[in-house]
Amino acid sequence: SANMAAAFQLPPASRRQIFRSMMKDKTYAKLLQRQVEEVVGALLGQESAVRYKEETRLLVELCYEALARNGRRQTVGQEDCDLLPCVLGGARGHAGAAPPSRAR
Repeated sequence: SANMAAAFQLPPASRRQIFRSMMKDKTYAKLLQRQVEEVVGALLGQESAVRYKEETRLLVELCYEALARNGRRQTVGQEDCDLLPCVLGGARGHAGAAPPSRAR
C-alpha cells in the first residue's frame, strides 16, 4: 500500500483552486437552498417558511454534503476543479499525503 501511495503523488492544490472549489460548493448549496425554500413556502406558506428559515438552511447544508459526496471522496466543487482531497500524514506535509480511505 505504501508503494501505491508513493506512485500516487499529486501536486498540492493552489489556494486559488481550493478557494474556487469552495465557492462552487457554496453556489451549489445556495441553489439547492433556494429550491427547498420555495417548496417549503409552497407547502407550509410563506409565514412558516420565514419562521423555519434557519432550520431549513441547516437541513439543506447537511443534505448538500450528503448529496454532493454521494459515497465519493470529492464534493461537487472539488470535482469541478479537478481536486482530490488528501489526508496529511502527520508532520511530513505534502510528501506524506495520501488519498482518503473508503473507511472514512
